[in-house]
Amino acid sequence: MAILAAICLGVPKFIKKIANWFGLNDEKIRRVRVLFNSNPTKIVAVSKIALGIGVAGIYLAGNSRVPFSKFLIICLVVSAIQYVFYLGLGLLFGSAYLHINQYLNNFASINIIIALAIILFLLIKYLLKKYESTFRL
Repeated sequence: MAILAAICLGVPKFIKKIANWFGLNDEKIRRVRVLFNSNPTKIVAVSKIALGIGVAGIYLAGNSRVPFSKFLIICLVVSAIQYVFYLGLGLLFGSAYLHINQYLNNFASINIIIALAIILFLLIKYLLKKYESTFRL
């Protein structure tokens, strides 16, 4: 229902104020509309698949005046493909989740150690530069 309201009612005034605060003027929105209207299927599909930008895709679809029926068909097809893909992954790797979880834990641990080492290196480098004159003989 929120999607239908966003597409039918347009952009509320408080969202326009927030957009102006971020520097989104009418010219930039017009350029995005042209891009969106040239490839609405691809952009809506990517916004559905990519995590974290789904709301932006819905907003752009409403702002670009994509017909609701077209938007709904694209969303349903992409969602059906996603469900089949994730269901297939679950069937293929259902028994291997413990091994995959262990590999992901090892990968995360290594990444955390590398990040901490980089932070420590940068901190030591900063402190040596800051106190370089103190340590000179």
